Amino acid sequence: MKRFLAAALLGVSAQLIGCEAEEPEWNGQDYDDEPATFRGLALGNGLALGNGLALGNGLALGNGLALGNGLALGNGLALGNGLATEAGLMSNSGFMTSAAGQDLVKYVVECALPTGDSIVKNDPVRGGQRTFNGLVGLAPEWKNGTCGETCQEWISACLLARSNASGLSVPIYMRGEHNAVGPQPDTTGTFVKHEGAFYGNLFQNPPKAYYCRGPAGDMWGQLQGRTCGTTNGSCGFTFTDMCNNGGAPHARCGFDANGTPRDCKEYSTASNAKSYRTIGVWVSGDANQTSGGTSSGGNTTTTPVASPLVNGRTYELRPSHANTKCVDIPFGSLQNSAVAWMYDCLNSPAQKFVATSQGSGWFTIRNIYSNKCLDAAGAHDNAYIQQYDCHNGHNQQWSAVDSGGGTFRLLNRYSGKVLQIDGNQSTANGMLVTQFTYDGSADMKFKVVETY
Repeated sequence: MKRFLAAALLGVSAQLIGCEAEEPEWNGQDYDDEPATFRGLALGNGLALGNGLALGNGLALGNGLALGNGLALGNGLALGNGLATEAGLMSNSGFMTSAAGQDLVKYVVECALPTGDSIVKNDPVRGGQRTFNGLVGLAPEWKNGTCGETCQEWISACLLARSNASGLSVPIYMRGEHNAVGPQPDTTGTFVKHEGAFYGNLFQNPPKAYYCRGPAGDMWGQLQGRTCGTTNGSCGFTFTDMCNNGGAPHARCGFDANGTPRDCKEYSTASNAKSYRTIGVWVSGDANQTSGGTSSGGNTTTTPVASPLVNGRTYELRPSHANTKCVDIPFGSLQNSAVAWMYDCLNSPAQKFVATSQGSGWFTIRNIYSNKCLDAAGAHDNAYIQQYDCHNGHNQQWSAVDSGGGTFRLLNRYSGKVLQIDGNQSTANGMLVTQFTYDGSADMKFKVVETY
């Protein structure tokens, strides 16, 4: 039984733009896919979304082959027949007629069939025949038989969990209530941060793609280059809040004795909301893990810096684009809902904040004068950052993520967005503090300066 699965994910920009080495060169003969690299049972390159495969409107290929009606409709893929048959996966239409489409077929076969199994198809792109090798084994019955709802949901969860848009190769650890992956934790102690869970049905019309966040959430995933396990919708997933949140319309996942999520629900308030077969993803607990990034422009390697926040210590938050300014509670207000702004650093208690650990790298940030916490007033872009009575909810929890050059972005646990100074990098006093999807701008990066 395969107890675990660690999948290295690679961005489409590396696969489809100026990187022909990703596929074996055809020399006029039949060929197999490149073998996967194993560490125990470790997948090779993961499905990547963004440049060639995008989930903005269902799942769509960048070459113009649309998948808005679901994977199995009009793309040469049939659920009622086996993948090994021509009726199940056609060689002369749909996915098999483009390199990008064949990439998707590769990931489908890897998720469906186990290691040692394969299918062979005529290759209209390169000529000859191409062998697609199995790897995970979530739906071996689809090789020669039909793919029902159970099959569809497991393969969908696998494809979604293996998605990444960043161009980074990131190891992940997949768990689920299926013998092909198993629910047990990583016995090596490497993959200990629960990023979240992925589920849905990409074969439906329209496709369903869901992501819910685990306790480690965006911080650890983004720190190591994961981009589809976030709340910003960049990969087209519907974010269903925390996996263990019992309040509608959240995911309301079940959990087994190992803490592995199962049967997560669609984003709905209905008591009979549909649940799906689910794959949970864990990432490495090493905050300083090096992630190698590959793109059409070359290779980059970054080593994130550990968080500067320490429980019980006091800090000023200085925007990197205006480093003589501080995040400030206007006029030393003691009122709930007072919106923070930027002002000249005055060594004022209204500009000093105490970090209090909430575990797993998350902190509340409490103003020492008002004794209230920085609080995101919503989950949307441009939501105000206000002060409010400290209740330790996720909208009051923040993580400092290395942004280079001694600066950090302050990530909100609830929204997945970061603190920013409004005003398009204005340095004027009185610019409001809001949150926004991180894009690398200087007004989203802060010096976290310890003070007394």
